[in-house]
Amino acid sequence: MTSTTLVGTDARAAAVLPPRGMLRSLRVRNYRIHSTANLVSITGTWMQVVAQNWMVLELTGSTTALGASVGLQALPTVVLSMWGGVLADRVDRRRFLLGLQVAQAMLATVLGVIALRGPGSVAPLYVLALLTGALTAVEGPASASFTAELVPRPLLSNAIAIGSAISSTGRVLGMALAGVAVSVVGPAPVFFANGASFFAVVAGLSLLRTAEMEPAPRVPRARGQLREGVGFVLGRRELLSLFALAWFLSAFGRNFQVTMAAMTAGPLGTGASGYGQASMVFAVGAFAGAFVAAAAGTMTRRLLVGAALVTALGQGLAGLAPGMSTFLVAIAPAAVGAVVIDTAIAALAQLGARDEIRGRVLAVLGVVTTSATVVGGPLLGAVADRFGARGSLVVGGAVAGLATLVAARAFARASGRSAVGALRGAIACGHGPAPHGTPRRCRRCQLRARVGGRQGARRGGGPGGDLRPGQVAAR
Repeated sequence: MTSTTLVGTDARAAAVLPPRGMLRSLRVRNYRIHSTANLVSITGTWMQVVAQNWMVLELTGSTTALGASVGLQALPTVVLSMWGGVLADRVDRRRFLLGLQVAQAMLATVLGVIALRGPGSVAPLYVLALLTGALTAVEGPASASFTAELVPRPLLSNAIAIGSAISSTGRVLGMALAGVAVSVVGPAPVFFANGASFFAVVAGLSLLRTAEMEPAPRVPRARGQLREGVGFVLGRRELLSLFALAWFLSAFGRNFQVTMAAMTAGPLGTGASGYGQASMVFAVGAFAGAFVAAAAGTMTRRLLVGAALVTALGQGLAGLAPGMSTFLVAIAPAAVGAVVIDTAIAALAQLGARDEIRGRVLAVLGVVTTSATVVGGPLLGAVADRFGARGSLVVGGAVAGLATLVAARAFARASGRSAVGALRGAIACGHGPAPHGTPRRCRRCQLRARVGGRQGARRGGGPGGDLRPGQVAAR
């Protein structure tokens, strides 16, 4: 990565010149500062998740109680996320995020004090889990849409991909550090450390150069803004198809933590050690997937369809794996594809929304994925009870794969191509259209670009029939 920093006019020039390099978004000073602060905060958050789960289990000895704690933290996303999206479009997102970091730091500190004194019962932990979930639900749309204010639009896909890499890194670091810290010093210091980590984001937000940001227009308070956000998604076939695919993939293709435990404890018979191996392989695959997404360039529907098919196939093969080695081989590409899916969906949702409504669109996406997890978990659990752990993986992969094929057809109809052509393109090459009409990466795509150049020019597109800048993400 070059050390050159894009500022002012240079940052705006990036919107015209084709940016290069896997970490190109980090050349933007504001984004680099914010990403570094987020890594510290995400690490602290996952440290608290591990410590809080351990504390609930130690206090109650019940996995049901642990599930209730996790559910209480996730519930506010379904209820409050849409209102968080409305607020994200109305307010100064930087100042809004500053206030939320302080509030979350206070909750983490309170949790640390309770841990020091001894909670006595699980009730205080439930209350704090609910309050933490509420703040996270309100923060989510503002935090996600804030990325678009830090980088030029052509760098947005890459910035989201790097954000996924940072989230994966923070998760791995946080869980590893918490595992050591809880056993050595107990949960209380972990909670205090998380409280301190939020001030890294406070410092980062304070150091941003507002003159170099590209703030979205603030929407004045008015009635019907929540309905407007939902109507925006429902009124656009591309977004509606994207969000429907996101729901099915989240419901049936993203419960690997549960299915891995069921497979290692049941059919594979490897127990806790096997589950640890599977978790490590999946974490490494997810980390690799974030960098695959960062290197892929512009996020396209073609890349999304290809990643979803790979993940669905890996999930199905994992259910049929005869032994532990083949099971690990199957889940590795599925983990890579899962992160690419998340990155592509987030990028396409942001690029498909107007600046003044982006927060509400991302809030709708948050509700879609969270509700899918709530519905999909019990459904796959019922399948596992009836057909076993293998059946759960196979059925989940089959449903996710079928949903992907239906979405590919919908995407093709929206872009005026045949479904077979769209699917063939997704399987043959995941690069998608290169930014600003530059040659595609693989030799096959470069040859196809040269052959189709004249036809693309007659259609009004760029070389090889690529759509012009501003249309790339919609392809």
